[in-house]
Amino acid sequence: MDYTATGRLAVKKETVKRTETFSFREFVLEIPNERDSRWNDFVQFQLTNNQCSLIDSFNEGDMITVTFDLRGRKWTNPQGQELYFNTLSAWRITPAQPMQQVPVAPQAQQPYVQPQQFTQPAVQQPAPGADSQFASSPEDDLPF
Repeated sequence: MDYTATGRLAVKKETVKRTETFSFREFVLEIPNERDSRWNDFVQFQLTNNQCSLIDSFNEGDMITVTFDLRGRKWTNPQGQELYFNTLSAWRITPAQPMQQVPVAPQAQQPYVQPQQFTQPAVQQPAPGADSQFASSPEDDLPF
């Protein structure tokens, strides 16, 4: 499944070559928090092998859109403990399109409705001396 994220390129790292056949490059995208900019998300992505150059034409501070796959791995360490790792594997990076402002229609004022007062319904007691199979006894503490 493909995902996309749009934000400001916050960090662009150099390519790291692990082996002759595997290299990777990480970068960080600052994704705005719609409620409070103090809580923006800083999400790290990874490019691999021939895709490491996809970020070359962008500078820190640029607004970009990243298309990526979500990858996860399980690894058992030498002590036998299972650990899990996630990778956001980027495979397309494009300049971000400006956000279009969509006019918001004003909400109609809803009239205030006074909450209803609820009262307990009256409980009918059997007439004194009435013989009924449903009459309560001192041993019967159920309310019905």
